[in-house]
Amino acid sequence: LIEMDEDTVTRDVLEAIISINPTPEEVEQVKEAEASDLKLSAPAAFFLMTSRIPRYQARLQCWLLKLRFPGLIDTVQEELTLLRDVSTQLRSSQPFRRVLRAILDLGNVLNAGARLGGAMG
Repeated sequence: LIEMDEDTVTRDVLEAIISINPTPEEVEQVKEAEASDLKLSAPAAFFLMTSRIPRYQARLQCWLLKLRFPGLIDTVQEELTLLRDVSTQLRSSQPFRRVLRAILDLGNVLNAGARLGGAMG
């Protein structure tokens, strides 16, 4: 975990570790148990070890973002491509221009004589 070795800790394992992170109260209980020389269970020893790693929670979240980032970028790129394609089609669509022109003309009729009447398209 400290070295952030992606060969050892996969994204699924990392998500599982994040989902079982102890609360501050649980960490305190483990520290108290250690101080009283009680034998710690494996999960309690793990909680104790992770509590000693500086900014442990933030590190895990950043690591998970790093692992998820390529998929997020792919999704955003697909959406941007779709948006660009739709924008290109709308800009070149004569029927869409006619609809917008009809809406503008209707607005001008409704606003005739008012300050907003006669808007240019």
